Amino acid sequence: KARTVTVAGATDIDGTLTIDGAGTYDANNSFDATGATVQFTGSGGNLNLGGATVTSLGTLSEGTGTVDYDYAGAQTIKLRTYYNLRMKGSGTKITPTPGATGGITVSNDLTIDNGVTLDIANGDDNLTIQGDFVNNGSFTGTDQTVTFSGASSAGETSSLISDASVDLIVDKTHSSGGVTFQGASSFDNVTITDGYLDIGAYTFTADNTISIASAGTLKIPNNGTFNADGQLTTSGTIDFTGSGSQGDLICSSTSANTFGTLDDAVGTVTFDASSGGQTVPAEAFYNLTVNNTHSSGLTLGGNASVAGTLTFTAGDITTSTNVLTLGVNASAVSGATNDKHVNGFCAKTTAQNSAYYILPIGNGSIYRPLQIKPSSTSNTTFTTKFFHSRYSDGTVGSGLDHVSGYYSGGDNSGYYYDIQKSGSADPILKLTWTNSNEYGTSSNNSISVSDLVFARWGGSQWEKVTSTPVGNSVSGNVYTNSSVSVTNRYFTLASTSSNLYLPIDLVSFEGECINNQIQLEFVVASQVNNEYFTIERSKNLFDWIEIGHITGGGTNNEEISYNFEDLSPLSGENYYRLSQTDIDGTTKFFHPIVVNCDSRVDNYNVFPNPTTNNISIEFELEYFQGDNIELLLRDLKGTIIKSITVNLERGYNFFNFNLDDVPKGMYLLQYKGTKNHIPEKRLIKL
Repeated sequence: KARTVTVAGATDIDGTLTIDGAGTYDANNSFDATGATVQFTGSGGNLNLGGATVTSLGTLSEGTGTVDYDYAGAQTIKLRTYYNLRMKGSGTKITPTPGATGGITVSNDLTIDNGVTLDIANGDDNLTIQGDFVNNGSFTGTDQTVTFSGASSAGETSSLISDASVDLIVDKTHSSGGVTFQGASSFDNVTITDGYLDIGAYTFTADNTISIASAGTLKIPNNGTFNADGQLTTSGTIDFTGSGSQGDLICSSTSANTFGTLDDAVGTVTFDASSGGQTVPAEAFYNLTVNNTHSSGLTLGGNASVAGTLTFTAGDITTSTNVLTLGVNASAVSGATNDKHVNGFCAKTTAQNSAYYILPIGNGSIYRPLQIKPSSTSNTTFTTKFFHSRYSDGTVGSGLDHVSGYYSGGDNSGYYYDIQKSGSADPILKLTWTNSNEYGTSSNNSISVSDLVFARWGGSQWEKVTSTPVGNSVSGNVYTNSSVSVTNRYFTLASTSSNLYLPIDLVSFEGECINNQIQLEFVVASQVNNEYFTIERSKNLFDWIEIGHITGGGTNNEEISYNFEDLSPLSGENYYRLSQTDIDGTTKFFHPIVVNCDSRVDNYNVFPNPTTNNISIEFELEYFQGDNIELLLRDLKGTIIKSITVNLERGYNFFNFNLDDVPKGMYLLQYKGTKNHIPEKRLIKL
């Protein structure tokens, strides 16, 4: 009945134990219902298991009632189906050792009280939850699977689960079913078979594969971030929900990612691999961020579009024969520079003619944005590509002295643009520069750019396009006085006299790490009054030190290669900046490059991982790493949690330290002060 029965001694049931309504059977000692029946009647009832030993729950009602494991210490949970299951008392509740069969299924709610740990990692004991998961204590499920399933129409909720070795499955078969997480969570594999997974306004990380079936939906609300560190394979739906800036989907796998039905009205998709190039599939994105730090960057696997903002933080987008289109409402392009832009075909769809649109194009190492303003508000798509080489024919028509790449017959590098359109509007063209070497705007006898114009290929010769140059060779722009036809689609800059030669270009600036030394090479197409070159090095692109000078070549139109060797590069990424100083003392800077010089690290092991207290580290190094080296333990926000001074010798290295003072979570092991780069490692503290 609706009363509490407390048993201080052992409970041994041979028949039937009935717990009715709001009744409670409080077993404060061992409990054994082998061959018996434990049934809940009515809408509630509690069975409190307060003893260290639970031998059997017999035949247990699974449609109602709550089973509480509330022993004040270690307690083993029976593998079976419960209606409501609650971990109370204190200590750790564990599943049986390997050899037991089955897992734990909770057909309604699972609750872990404050001060209690539920550990299902002891055996092969997966966990299935069909209601809410409320975790006020701790949960550990190393290498196990947590499944949210059932046919309930209610949207279930889950506390955070932060165990990067656990697999997550969402299989809510009702059309309105799903689970919403209420904290930052980490998993290994994530599978959405049916229903939705809503990550909430938190960071959610999947280290391995992420699979969304056709009946599944991944919801990323405003301020939510889904870190897809593994391959994302989707035939279902990715939905950015809520209001405001919406959420972020970060794709870090170099394997092919697919997006199924992707919400392209809001939200941001970021490609940020560092270990290799990534392929962007034929897809319509809202905001797209390019943050691939590998030299291969991104490659389009088909035509793709951006309806909102295209942001570059690292790496190029190489389009090959495909096209990246900025939609009619695309608001901005951010961060494009020499080392990050669209390398290939970039298009812009326009619907108004009150402002210039910037197409962030280049050749992969040189950024040459072209600005276009349409002649009318008619919906038109302009497709452009930059070629960092002179056109195959330098024949000029009336009013022109030469075009880019054909000054005085010299073999200059030159450049030109391919411009095509779909629609009725014609483009007004504009180029802007902030350095004379960027567009070859230098002059033989002055800094005037009055002779600079656009030229259009007419089929047999270059034709002058009436243009207006503004500013000087160091900072200025040139634009066509009116719209131009793109029937003949090739355009370049030209000069109406020999006073302005086009272009003076740095053809290339490259570096390579060989035997822990960096070999630099740069090629100059032409020089005027060049006194010397200066090479500088930086670790952060802000603080530069000079590491060498090379005598210049005076004045000539020959392509000349120069080499420089940095015998003592910094650990990891080294930035190099080249500048050229004229005889009159004027100095021009070129965009920096980055060269990674990692030393070889063999047999790198961190164990045990995950760990509860102590951690050991071992590896073999090619070189002695110097003095004053620190081992840093950072959280995923970058905050230093622990710092330890270590000595790293050539050959075998081994050391360990204690983590008792470190909170549970995921961390990064990094090294500060080393001569050579040592890769970071992930560490899980349980």
